Amino acid sequence: MMAALQRLARDGFVLFLVLKTLTIQKVKPVSAEVYSPYQYDMSAPTFTPDGRLLQLEYACRTADHSPPIFILPLSSQSNDNHNPINNDENHQMLAIVTYRPSFRLQERLLVYSNSVYNNVDDGRKSVMIGFAGVMADCCALGRKLQEDSIENQRLFGVPFTRAREWAVAASRRCHRHACGGGIRPYGANCVVVESNDGGRVIKSKEKSTVINGARSGSDTPTEKRSSIFATICTTDPSGAIQTLSGSEIERPLALVGGGLLRENKMKRTLEGDWPVILKRYSTPADQLACAFSIIQTAMKENGWFQHSANGDDNNDQSDLVYEVVLISNERGLFKLTPAQIDAIRLRQLTLN
Repeated sequence: MMAALQRLARDGFVLFLVLKTLTIQKVKPVSAEVYSPYQYDMSAPTFTPDGRLLQLEYACRTADHSPPIFILPLSSQSNDNHNPINNDENHQMLAIVTYRPSFRLQERLLVYSNSVYNNVDDGRKSVMIGFAGVMADCCALGRKLQEDSIENQRLFGVPFTRAREWAVAASRRCHRHACGGGIRPYGANCVVVESNDGGRVIKSKEKSTVINGARSGSDTPTEKRSSIFATICTTDPSGAIQTLSGSEIERPLALVGGGLLRENKMKRTLEGDWPVILKRYSTPADQLACAFSIIQTAMKENGWFQHSANGDDNNDQSDLVYEVVLISNERGLFKLTPAQIDAIRLRQLTLN
């Protein structure tokens, strides 16, 4: 009997020591230095112990590997009959410019015209949507946006007509993929640009007044064309939206894409040289030609072009395909044709 009691007391003392040891030890929280990221980035988005969504972070970085989409302020002080861009005196424009390595690749700037629904046969009711990132995801997101626009027309009788509507639809789709269960985030950044009645003619009538028997003013109506104004919205894979006014664009700005070092140098050169370009060249075509030259020089310095066997670089550099969308107070929003862009590239050779 005594032996059994001694054995029970000994076992109880051992159990007490084990429990005491467990309560004294501090439980260390799992941090970024402890957990393996492979447990959280190989499936659908899952929060890590420190509150990160690794797949969403990877998706947000995809646009850095795409060519940037620039927005450039253009100006003109004189008419030029040989200008491939229809031009008026004191004409103000914004240009959205990007490029791709080959004509075989998918276009990145798409223009959706709403003239059918607004009875306006020009670009003042059009919206441009640009994409940067994984092209397959960009195409998939574009198709989803078209489906949302068709659904909006079915429910309310009109498709998306404003930049904000397109941007909200893209944000909703991206957010659903970023936080939805079992869905991979879209590796696509989106930029939506809209011309807000940039070409509208404002009619005003100044009433005449009589002071001391003298009449001042006139009852005849006057017409004044409003200054250019554009709405620019950008979205990222997380679903965030940023809105920018076109009147705030004074220097070249990269809206999306181009986060690598080679594009950063291109951005700095464009931003630094642009005020000089606007003063030196009076036509938008020459200003765009200078932008093409800066882009091509930066791409050449970073070894983008593969030199041909005979040492002629012109054939290699001609594969670089530019896309240009203009917003003007004369025609609204419209995309330049390949023939117009080729005419600008001929000016580029002349300026060089």
